[in-house]
Amino acid sequence: MAGVSTPAMAAAVSNAGGLGSLGLGATDAAGAVKLIKDFRARSTGPLNVNVFVHQPPRIEPTVEADWIAAMRPIFRTACNASHRLQQFSR
Repeated sequence: MAGVSTPAMAAAVSNAGGLGSLGLGATDAAGAVKLIKDFRARSTGPLNVNVFVHQPPRIEPTVEADWIAAMRPIFRTACNASHRLQQFSR
């Protein structure tokens, strides 16, 4: 959802009786404050704020290698299908 909503759109939804929503995962804290203030300048209605709060990934080379090996046949099939589609779309 990050980047697809605007304060104006969220306010319009909220002012119409819905739940306005802002995706803030692609901005920093200062940007989030600005977007929320822009929303509040347009609406006093409810607002959902969608943020990402997760731990950084742990790098586990053995697990990653096992996962890639298990998925290799699917990747191969998808890449072959993608290549065939590209040939027909020219």
